[in-house]
Amino acid sequence: MNGRAEETSATRGEEVLRSEAPLTWCLRFGDPEEIHSLPLGAIQALSRFDETPQDLMVELTNNGYVALGQSHEFETRKAAEAILAAAPRTEGDAIRLDALLEAAAVKQATGQRVIEALVKAGKLVRLGKGKKGDPYKFWRPSPHSAQGPNTEGEKESCEVVSEVL
Repeated sequence: MNGRAEETSATRGEEVLRSEAPLTWCLRFGDPEEIHSLPLGAIQALSRFDETPQDLMVELTNNGYVALGQSHEFETRKAAEAILAAAPRTEGDAIRLDALLEAAAVKQATGQRVIEALVKAGKLVRLGKGKKGDPYKFWRPSPHSAQGPNTEGEKESCEVVSEVL
């Protein structure tokens, strides 16, 4: 540390050690209600090396910590899971974008990106022309439907979304 480290106070009373070290780590666990009601935390890194990720979401389980990916990847997967769970299963029940996002409790910007990726991957079907009187509507085909590719479940769907985004 070259003896030049200084201690400063950070948000919520954590003590942070600043120094000239090439890499500094901080593990934070927030209120479970703030982060999807799970025992999640974030490892944040401050580094002079470009290849060091800025953050990594982790979950504390009975077997220790499990890496869930960077925060944007984690949020994308959670949004995809929520959208797929909220999407109707039949074409006749297809719903508009705003209704789907509300049912999934996903923010509009994130939801639009994820829905576009799910449509491209064949996990959601988009109907309509996206114009007044003919808005886009979405529904989720069954894995064995002719409308979409054969899949092995939601986990694969979420992996496809992460790859596309």
